[in-house]
Amino acid sequence: MKVVLLNDRYGANLGAGVTAECLESGLRDRLAGAEIENCDLGGRSKAAAADGFPRALAIAFLRSAPTALKKRVADPLLAAMVRHRYSPHYNETINGADVVVFGSGDILTDDQLDSPMRVAAAAGVARERGTPMAIHAVGVGREWTPKGEALFKEAFAGADLAWTSVADPLSQARWKRHFARCDLAEPIVAFDPGFLAEKFYGPQDGKDRVRRNRPKIGLCVSNPAFLRRQFDGGEIEAPEMTEAFYQSLVEELAKQEVEVTVFTNGSPDDNAFLKSCFPAKFVDQFDDGRIAIAPSGGAPCDLVSIIKDCDGVVSHQTPISIIAYSYRIPHVGLAVNSRLREFFKLTDRLEFVFGPDQFDVQAVASRVQKALETPIHPDAYAALMKKVGRDLDDLANALRRVARSGIRPNGAF
Repeated sequence: MKVVLLNDRYGANLGAGVTAECLESGLRDRLAGAEIENCDLGGRSKAAAADGFPRALAIAFLRSAPTALKKRVADPLLAAMVRHRYSPHYNETINGADVVVFGSGDILTDDQLDSPMRVAAAAGVARERGTPMAIHAVGVGREWTPKGEALFKEAFAGADLAWTSVADPLSQARWKRHFARCDLAEPIVAFDPGFLAEKFYGPQDGKDRVRRNRPKIGLCVSNPAFLRRQFDGGEIEAPEMTEAFYQSLVEELAKQEVEVTVFTNGSPDDNAFLKSCFPAKFVDQFDDGRIAIAPSGGAPCDLVSIIKDCDGVVSHQTPISIIAYSYRIPHVGLAVNSRLREFFKLTDRLEFVFGPDQFDVQAVASRVQKALETPIHPDAYAALMKKVGRDLDDLANALRRVARSGIRPNGAF
C-alpha cells in the first residue's frame, strides 16, 4: 500500500512542516508496512528544502505587482511554473500510489492563486491516474477569488473522496459555503496532527527550566505583508504590525522580569523583518541577556526546539500556538484572522486571544503574565489529544478500505 501526502512539507513555513511530519508519523504508526511518501506542493525535495530562486522571485512578484499587471503577467508566470515544474514532480511522486491525501495545513486558502493552482494540478494528476483522493484536517480560507474558487472546484467537485475532514468548525462552515453547489460529502472536523508535536519531537528539557531564575517568553515575529494577506477582519481595519509594535511589546515584557526569545516561523521575509526590528543596538540595551534572538532554523525540528524551550509564547500564527499547546505551554494569540481565534475557542482559552482591533502592548504583556498563571487544564488536554488520535485512526481506516477495494474513480483500475 502506497500513500502519498500532498502538503508543504519542505517549504519555508516550518509550522506547515511540523504538521506534515506529525501527519506522516501518525499514519506510519497506524499503517504498518505501508509506503508513505510526502509530495511537496511547491515541488521541493528534502535535499532542497528552501524555495528555489525562480519560485521565490515569482511569488515576490505576485505579491507586489499591481492588479492589472498581475493578471497580464504574474498569473501566467505562476501557471507556467505549475505546468513545467510542479506537475512533473506530482506525476513522479504519485506514480504507483494507492491513495493520495491532501493535508494538513491551510492548503484551501487563496493567496494570489498559489495554492489553488497547485492543488488543482496535483488533483488533476491523481484523477488522470485514477488514484483515489482524501482530504485531512485542512484549513479553509474565508474568501476565494473567482478563479481560485474555480480551480478548487476543478480539483474536487464530483470526486468520490475516500475521506474528507477540515481542521475546525469555522473551516467546515466555509467549506459548505464554497462548495454549496458541488456534489461533495460534508467534511467532519478533525484536529490538526501538529498537536502531536510533543510525541513526535520529544518532551521538554526539564533540567534547563528548573535552573531558570525567570520565565522565558517566546515572541514569534511575522512580516507585516504576510499578516495583511492573512487578515480577514471585514470592516475592521487591518492592524499595522510595525517594528515599533514588536519593540514596544518586548520592552513591556522585559518590565515583568521575564526573558524574551524572539523567533520566526522560518520564512525569509519574516527573518529579514526580525533583523530590522531587533538590531544589535536594541538588544544590547537589555542587561543579563534578557532579550535573545533565536537562530533562524531550516527544519521543522528547529522551530519546535525554540518553542518547547519556552515557558510562554506569543504569536499571530496558528501553527505556533498548536505546537505550544502540544507541550502544554501557555500561549497568547494576536489574531489577524478568524482561524487563530477559532483555535483558542477549540482549546477553551478565548481569554488569551486578542482580536485585530485589540492589539495593545500593555494589555498583551499583562495577559501573558496571566497565561503563565493559568496552566492548560489536564482533562481538556487529554480529551483534545484523544480526539487527534481518533481522527488519525479514522483516516487510516478509510485509506485501508479504499486501498483494499482496488476501486478507482471513473471506473479506472
